[in-house]
Amino acid sequence: MSKRGLVLSGGGGRGAYQAGVYKYLTENNFYPEVISGTSVGAINAVALGCGLRPEQLISLWKTISIGTVMRYRLFRAVMDFFLNRLSPIADPTPLERFLNDNLNFDVLRSNHTQVYITATNILNGELEIFSNQEITVKHILASAAIPMVFPWQKIGTQLYWDGGLMANTPILPLLEKDIRDIVVVLLSPIGHVDSDIPKNRSEVFERVFELIQIGSFQNFKYSIESGRSLSNVTISEMVKSQFKGLIEDWLGGGEFRLRIVSPKVSLGMKSILNFSPSQADHLIKTGYEDAREQLGNLED
Repeated sequence: MSKRGLVLSGGGGRGAYQAGVYKYLTENNFYPEVISGTSVGAINAVALGCGLRPEQLISLWKTISIGTVMRYRLFRAVMDFFLNRLSPIADPTPLERFLNDNLNFDVLRSNHTQVYITATNILNGELEIFSNQEITVKHILASAAIPMVFPWQKIGTQLYWDGGLMANTPILPLLEKDIRDIVVVLLSPIGHVDSDIPKNRSEVFERVFELIQIGSFQNFKYSIESGRSLSNVTISEMVKSQFKGLIEDWLGGGEFRLRIVSPKVSLGMKSILNFSPSQADHLIKTGYEDAREQLGNLED
């Protein structure tokens, strides 16, 4: 296991959780050589690729507010709704400015740590992967372009939405690099607790959202736990047919270690668009404590 990898899922304002997890990882000498992220996970992945230390990433999250991420344009969205025109409810220009002010892309391009972020090509439905040398703020905005919340992003001649639409936990770039010591940070609960039966429509909607968030990774995880074979496993969006051979080769290529950190309970739908210092502070602490509890000694 010569190389270590880190996978950062999407989840909007929940991304502060990953900063707390990363602090624990570095305190235990886990420094990934390959990092993959989508949506808010892409923001964190690129921040690390730009050389931010754990305390700097934490500080960045504690300075984030809704005003540094988006500018709502609800009146226009409401008017366009009645006129049957497509219009997102938020303008990401503040986030673009915030990222440009806080990230050094020259460091990213020269960094030996490999960083990959993903976005969904609207025109052909393909998941596309971008690496250090090509990543710009535009690529980050594309990876985090939640449909109907943010506008799609045009890169070259192609249009992109949030990478989480196809694979909210983008582990494929690490498989392509044959990384065999992987920590995955999810922003939805996975297998830690039994949830109560939903009591109303809002709870049903929240449960469905959480399942969608973790569904593709659960499918991949199951394929590992069921005998290292994909022969009887339904391939989801994340594990599309063209990747089947790649994953079978990875599973059959020797020892590997896959460790997961995730919240123990749902963080709630409101947390997705809650970019506040108070939530960030809570999630940073929760991420750190969950990592300590769920990962233990990383050398074991």
